[in-house]
Amino acid sequence: MFRYLPPTSLFLLFAAICLLTFSSCNQRQATIKGRSSVRVLFLPQGGPEKGFFADALQARFDTLSTDGRQLETHYNYRLLNEDSIHAFSAIIIADPLLDSLAIHQRVALQRYAEAGGGLLLADTTTLPPYEWHWYATQQMAGDTGLANLELWRKPQAGKLDLDRLIGDNKYDLSRCTTPPAPSDERFNLTVLDDNIYEPMQLEILPFGEVLFLERRGLMKLYDPAVGKTKVVHDFNVCIEGNYEDGLHGIALDPGYGVDNHWLYLYYSPAPCDSLDQLLSRFEFKGGVLDTASEKIMLRVRVQRESCCHSGGAVEFGPDGLLYLSTGDNTSSKESNGYSPLDERPGRGPYDAQKGSSNTHDLRGKILRIRPEADGTYSIPEGNLFAADGSNGRPEIFAMGCRNPFRISIDRQTNYLYWGDVGPDVGQAGRYGPESFDEWNQAREAGNFGWPYFVGDNFAYPRRDFTTDEVGELYDPEAPVNESPNNYGNRELPPARAPLMWYPYGNSAEFPQLGSGSRSAMAGPWYYRDGQLFMTSSDFPDYYEGKWFIYEWARSWIKVVTFDAAHEKMVQIEDFYPSGKISKPIDLKFGRDGALYMLEYGNDYFLNNPDARLVRISFSAGNRTPVAKMEASELAGGIPFQPIFDAGKSFDPDPNDSLSFSWYVNGKMADETGPVFSPVLRIAGVNRVTAKVADLRGATSEMTLDVLVGNTPPSLALRSQGNQSFLLPGVTALDYELLLDDPEDRRAGGLDESRAMVSAAPISDPALLREIREGKASLPAGPLEYIGGAKLIKKSDCLSCHKERSENVGPAYLDVAERYPDTEANVKTIAGKIITGGNGNWGERLMSGHPNLSEEDAELMVRYILSLNDVSRYPLKGKAPIEPNEGMAGFVLSASYQDGGAGEIPAQTGRKTVVLRPARLEAETAADELYRAHVPQGGEHHAFKVVTYRPGGYLKMSKIDLRGLKNLKLGIHPYAPGELSVRLHAPNGQEIARSIFPREENWNQVNELNLKLPPTVVDQLTPETDVYLVWLGEDGKAADDMGHHRPADAGWLDWLEVSR
Repeated sequence: MFRYLPPTSLFLLFAAICLLTFSSCNQRQATIKGRSSVRVLFLPQGGPEKGFFADALQARFDTLSTDGRQLETHYNYRLLNEDSIHAFSAIIIADPLLDSLAIHQRVALQRYAEAGGGLLLADTTTLPPYEWHWYATQQMAGDTGLANLELWRKPQAGKLDLDRLIGDNKYDLSRCTTPPAPSDERFNLTVLDDNIYEPMQLEILPFGEVLFLERRGLMKLYDPAVGKTKVVHDFNVCIEGNYEDGLHGIALDPGYGVDNHWLYLYYSPAPCDSLDQLLSRFEFKGGVLDTASEKIMLRVRVQRESCCHSGGAVEFGPDGLLYLSTGDNTSSKESNGYSPLDERPGRGPYDAQKGSSNTHDLRGKILRIRPEADGTYSIPEGNLFAADGSNGRPEIFAMGCRNPFRISIDRQTNYLYWGDVGPDVGQAGRYGPESFDEWNQAREAGNFGWPYFVGDNFAYPRRDFTTDEVGELYDPEAPVNESPNNYGNRELPPARAPLMWYPYGNSAEFPQLGSGSRSAMAGPWYYRDGQLFMTSSDFPDYYEGKWFIYEWARSWIKVVTFDAAHEKMVQIEDFYPSGKISKPIDLKFGRDGALYMLEYGNDYFLNNPDARLVRISFSAGNRTPVAKMEASELAGGIPFQPIFDAGKSFDPDPNDSLSFSWYVNGKMADETGPVFSPVLRIAGVNRVTAKVADLRGATSEMTLDVLVGNTPPSLALRSQGNQSFLLPGVTALDYELLLDDPEDRRAGGLDESRAMVSAAPISDPALLREIREGKASLPAGPLEYIGGAKLIKKSDCLSCHKERSENVGPAYLDVAERYPDTEANVKTIAGKIITGGNGNWGERLMSGHPNLSEEDAELMVRYILSLNDVSRYPLKGKAPIEPNEGMAGFVLSASYQDGGAGEIPAQTGRKTVVLRPARLEAETAADELYRAHVPQGGEHHAFKVVTYRPGGYLKMSKIDLRGLKNLKLGIHPYAPGELSVRLHAPNGQEIARSIFPREENWNQVNELNLKLPPTVVDQLTPETDVYLVWLGEDGKAADDMGHHRPADAGWLDWLEVSR
């Protein structure tokens, strides 16, 4: 019920409060200089608790107020923000909940201290590296040198000098050297184009148009003036053999739009018997690409027998030099996830030594050249090898790369940065270390180690693929390339260590990077100079001179802060964590100061519905409204008239209002209200867009795709018993499935073999709730292992696998058909999921997942193997129920997939019956709350009860009351009250009412019994909305800012029904 505090935290809090209460043995009263009223924000770990701490603080405050002074105390972490923090004379934080402090709150605290606010941080913990640079610096310094800032690293023996802490109260923001950090709500993500197939790299033209590439050959141009995308050119590219090849890289010439109209492309020309990747210059003017102007600047010789690693980023540095990244062009799929060092004859595609560590080969490198006006290039000074090529290819700036997919140059220092995507094994073994991805920094040319080293120069052993013997480790100080596939130097430059490295699991060195699959990408640096003068969307000063990195596989963006010289990292922080993105594959800042991003989407090599071009802008003043839209149905026959509701759209600025406009397939409709119900008659996918605008003209929109031409099947599950609760004595659920599908009837009749009924107990309450609310995607297989299906959906598995079709990995159904559902197979496959590896399905290689527990991995495998289980329930029968202690509920599910309608794909209809225990915790039972609240972290009874106010209600959606006679509640009233049970609406039909008295005992739960009238409830449908309504008017209480707000009247602990 209450948050547990470790002994050290308790002791520290006890010491702090005792010092507040008893400033010395001889002086019980303290004075606050020059102030008749002092406001203190006091944040002990977990928030204020009833008992000694609150009593001791109150005694101290009473002592101060008797001397004619008033000391206000506040306990709310939400007050740590730029808008509220200035109101406090002092802030005292004991054992800060750093995980609960967003970046803008951390910076607000730092600025508060810089401006002269009194700040005491009592903290015994040590921050992880790169977590919060300012705070860690203060901890290490000990004596901060600031009269208004104190740090306690252990319980203090002396007194707390509140006078000294508050000082002269001269809070002056002009003293601040740190700009304020923005909160997430100030950012806005706008979708520019969501009809994209495998996006790669983008460039932003001087007037805001966005050029971007699709790997399969399309170059596209998004025009913000009309909000549309057009195809500029369709390149004939090779995407076979090495199936990662295609149209990869694009960069504008530094003089584009002023001196010339040149752009540079890196691509794989067709036919696939061509073994050159091309870096070419084209003229692009007025939205037209002049293909006849192509100047082939550079050819990179490759093999196309096997996958992988094409690299392909093109960027310019501030000095006009062009950088091109190339992959090692080597398959990692036949070396057990370790380094591919296969020197056997004919195994060149599996030996990275032919490229990355070959001084005379351009693969596995980052090249640096100076483009010349005639379409050739020259070699700049400072590359790794001499310009005459005698000791290595002179174009090479960085060698020893695996797949440097995205690169970036800091224009302040001209240092090169890149993310290098690492190999795939999840654990260290006899063939070498576990795998790592890297971010690298090159202040000068060098060798970065691959394929002999990975991560922090962790060395691989020499490996004989013929005998399977391993030898001594390679030496990072003196690496040698003795492969027969090497035609360059034997002795190589020393291997440079990366800037960052991280495995599949959690990183001890860089814990901010998280865990999961890996694909490191280097994003842009942010500088405000060069932006348009009147832009209103540019990022704030806080990001000036910071580096944006991103993780393709983990779908996040982070910001890296460096020291003043931009040489050493000091902090890694989240960027826009509330924004939902899917596999970011390129980021660029435009001249408008906004961040443009290409999202690849979830699945490898597919036309992903979540692939998008988006723009992330910042609003310092008027914020962009947020469009929200719901549809009554997303598929139907012809004609089809769904209802679209944008009524939940909102504007984050107070006192603003919204106007609405609607579009169908790009054509504006006449409707201007929040609800739209068009008649759709065109077969196939129809796109409906809701666009909202605020009073200042800021807009946002949301689009839904609607399938017209095939009505989803209609299903009904009839049952003799109660369809909401697991009542005592019920051992089975009688049911009958009724089906209908108009298209199937017209085509000859329903095919009952395509219907499936299954049932299973559910142990996860959160999953049960998602199923009830229709938010959980029920699996194609039996429900018995639905937990495994949920784990698969949460992981990265579906990027490579599908249930019934191949992608990078085999279909799950193929796995189920190959492996019988035995304990031995479950354990073997689960082990393979955790460690990764290859060999079972040809060259296909599976990444390791070392963070998965054996239990979770086995549950995932059990679900996969169950897909071949042909056993199913009949369309009419009994589903046995065997209650057990860990059961959160029971689910009966039915589905039917129709036969489609011509070229319109098949639709699947579903129906579920969810039974929950007869006794429910209130916070679990609540589907909607009004003037009621589930307490959060730091609040009394956090996540355990529902607090309520008069005039509020708790709604339970789609409840079956038939056959029930009693509703019992566990309630703790702070004041006398009256409860009404109503149907359909808060002011709907009343079926029960009860009056209850106040409860004096602070933690006592009383039972409240309400009789349900059988003549009413037995006539209801099995899906009736039920409301518990607390009658009366709100009381008032002072909140943390001294304002009078509605007061809670009590809390509800549990509900129970019975027959």
